[in-house]
Amino acid sequence: MEPQKQELNKIFFERKISAKLLEWKKRSDGRTCLLIEGARRIGKTTVADEFGRLYYKSHIIVNFSTDGGVLKVFEDSQNSLGDLFDGLSVYYSTPLYKRDSLIVFDEIQCYPKAREQLKALVQDHSFDYIETGSLISLKQNIASIVIPSEEESIQMGPMDFEEFLWATGDRTTIPFLRDHLLSLKPLNSLLTVINRKVRTYMVVGGMPQSVVQYVSSKSYLSSEGEKNQILSLYRNDIAKFAGGYAARAMAVFDSVPAMLSHHDKKIVFSSFGDIGNRSSQFQDTLFWLSESRMMHLVYRLESFDPLAGFSLDYDKVKCYMSYTGLLLTLAVGASDHLSNSLFKSIALGKLGANEGMMAENLACQMLSMNHEKVFFFEKLLPNKTKYEVDFVCSDGEKFNLYEIKSGRSNAAASLSYASSIYKKKINKCYILGSFDVKVTDGIIFLPLAFASIL
Repeated sequence: MEPQKQELNKIFFERKISAKLLEWKKRSDGRTCLLIEGARRIGKTTVADEFGRLYYKSHIIVNFSTDGGVLKVFEDSQNSLGDLFDGLSVYYSTPLYKRDSLIVFDEIQCYPKAREQLKALVQDHSFDYIETGSLISLKQNIASIVIPSEEESIQMGPMDFEEFLWATGDRTTIPFLRDHLLSLKPLNSLLTVINRKVRTYMVVGGMPQSVVQYVSSKSYLSSEGEKNQILSLYRNDIAKFAGGYAARAMAVFDSVPAMLSHHDKKIVFSSFGDIGNRSSQFQDTLFWLSESRMMHLVYRLESFDPLAGFSLDYDKVKCYMSYTGLLLTLAVGASDHLSNSLFKSIALGKLGANEGMMAENLACQMLSMNHEKVFFFEKLLPNKTKYEVDFVCSDGEKFNLYEIKSGRSNAAASLSYASSIYKKKINKCYILGSFDVKVTDGIIFLPLAFASIL
């Protein structure tokens, strides 16, 4: 590994999940182990490593995906926990202290026997245990083992907008936005600054190594190299783990930019030809892509019912990339002709680069981080007039509606229709775009950056 790369990898960005790990440590007191689940390359190992460094006298990272030698330690000590602890301590040259050491089982899906053994390890109560695993393969490797009842799990995603700002040294923007969300005062001269920050996040994305490259070099092109590697990993994972869904999963994955560029944005299943032309042939494939955390699936909500799951139209679905930075990389592709100035122009809003596609995907990503489910609403009237609301999120017994505008348009026909017809079910209506904060006819206009706190 090159020395410069080593230095970059030492950079640690503060993540919100660290507070949840500390809460688990205090509450559990070693009575449970914790599984950190998430997609590839989102920083699970880095967070666990830093947590061990900060809150324990010693810690060990057991990497089952890269360190085959440690498997021998486990095999040799199957019948003795004392032998296992001694073996790990010597193997990693790290002393273990009772009730003050953390053992991290990294990429636990590569050695399922260790996951099963955690029941005995937790009951022994000598140390604390964290597991990390990629969702795409965790569920593939549990058929022959018993998952310990002592295992808790927590979901981890990429860096959100606030964490990205923290990485750039900015701790003022999000509190500022929260204040203006309460007061609904215009941003005035700061609107351009806020829009530039959210566009930068849109381009760089929230994958930690991409952010490392950008923060270290201020080069968008350097971050693109990292994102292209992640896309290659995802394609390899589809081929390796998707089984009978692989052909359809790859087709959907590669088609996302084209689908989102279309004005309708919903999947047209007939466009996939020989590999399937009906929604029923893709349901398992879409579920797999969603479970892998590669994509967000947004289904049509047929009625504004608090029990929204009973009123979904599974034949109409939109697919968004889980991480918007990867959408741009997937759309432009790898090319020797790409330049840093191109991505800088996109971040500054000087090039269209189908900004509507990018803005809508980013809004979906941000809303999905704050809400368990995100839907869209569509209504076709007998006179062929169609009303469509980009995103709908439950707010208790009511719903909030979100329209995304990439330009200066403030047309709100769909929001006005939905809020008038279903006014008892609707809480607030938002239009998110590049314009300043204002309220017109009961509709709240906000810059896109506000989606991160809605």
